[in-house]
Amino acid sequence: METTALIIEFFTYSLSLISLTLLLLVDKRRGDGSLRGLMAMIASLTALLVANLLEHLFPLAVFSTMKGLAAASMIFITPWFSLRMLGELYFNRFPQVPLLVYALMIALLLVVDALFWPISFLFFVLYASLGLSIVLTTSFILIVRHQRRHLSSPEKAESWEIQVCTVMAKLALFFMPLFLLFDFWRFVPSHLWFHDLVSSFSAAPLFLMIWNILLIYGGVKALVFENSSQSLSEILNRWESAYSLSPREREVCKLLLDGKSYKQIENALFISQATVKTHTNRIYQKTGAKNQVELIHWMMLAQKGENQPIS
Repeated sequence: METTALIIEFFTYSLSLISLTLLLLVDKRRGDGSLRGLMAMIASLTALLVANLLEHLFPLAVFSTMKGLAAASMIFITPWFSLRMLGELYFNRFPQVPLLVYALMIALLLVVDALFWPISFLFFVLYASLGLSIVLTTSFILIVRHQRRHLSSPEKAESWEIQVCTVMAKLALFFMPLFLLFDFWRFVPSHLWFHDLVSSFSAAPLFLMIWNILLIYGGVKALVFENSSQSLSEILNRWESAYSLSPREREVCKLLLDGKSYKQIENALFISQATVKTHTNRIYQKTGAKNQVELIHWMMLAQKGENQPIS
């Protein structure tokens, strides 16, 4: 590989360490684990690219297996992190077990491939699965965000990490053919004029570099400007335990605290308005709140640690 390409890759991986450190600090301050999925995604993508770099520098089977195992983990981590980021409503519906079993099966086959005998088309199936996982996941993120524009209050801003990941979801769709051409396949005849470019250029480190720069910017802003008050997730956890809220009541309660109307909750949860009213009445009975305004007021007090409705 060219010296310039190596410098870019090492610089990118250094940025990954910085962004992961910042995400860890912000997540620790929040105390709700909201950034763990994002950290897992950055770590797995970095591991994949480092293994890919080592494979090109030292063409050994062990590095090919490492790259394959990292890619197999991303088949599961990509949708897992994205749906976790979008919220509990989507994350709870994620078929975790089947996808995890599929990823573990491919990982096991990679180990068999390395230790015993080669399995034809295994890497093709692996990268095809990873590519499909990325395309479907990023497309789903964009569709959900488009729907949320009609459900969310215009004055309610999204968190910075969701904004960053939405930008990267759009870029991922653009970068996908570049990943396949430059990073994994490299099936370009040597007599073509752009053969040297393809053999030396890697698109994935550039993608990761952009993501890391945005995350570092957002992470620094979060450390400087985010207050240390209790998050909505923490408050819901306490209320769920104290008031014995069911999983569905918790979902409805979260949307009520977001200021959503019955119609908006109906559209968000795909349930009838009568069901929404039933869950809402049960929430008011269990918490003692008279209405949505009082529930939101209690939440605001709880965030400040003042006069919380439960001890």
